[in-house]
Amino acid sequence: MDSKISDITRKVAELEQSNKTLESEAKALTSTPTTEEADKQLAQLTEELDILQKKLEGLSSGTVKVTAADKEKATNTRTKLVREWRKRKRMANDIIDAILEGYPKSKKQLMEEVGIETDEQHNVRPPEG
Repeated sequence: MDSKISDITRKVAELEQSNKTLESEAKALTSTPTTEEADKQLAQLTEELDILQKKLEGLSSGTVKVTAADKEKATNTRTKLVREWRKRKRMANDIIDAILEGYPKSKKQLMEEVGIETDEQHNVRPPEG
């Protein structure tokens, strides 16, 4: 009786192991794309590759793709921002000077106490023009 139980237990363990192996194979097979899906993915990737290769050819040929309007827009934006930078810097200096009129210490000490960092401390200047 004990030998039958041990035989059956051994067979059950073998069948469970076989079942696990088959389940892992089935999972691997179902996780891979079908031939149709792989063909669709291949076509999509080929199309993307063609687009990117054309883009690369255009960029590597040395041709400039910036239109005059884009360049003008960028130049105008830069000019506007530099003007705004200078305006804000001037306003900040005016405010600091107004505070210094009644402040007993030096400008440098005021800036340190308030925690103001200047462009000059970081070696930055607004561009000319």
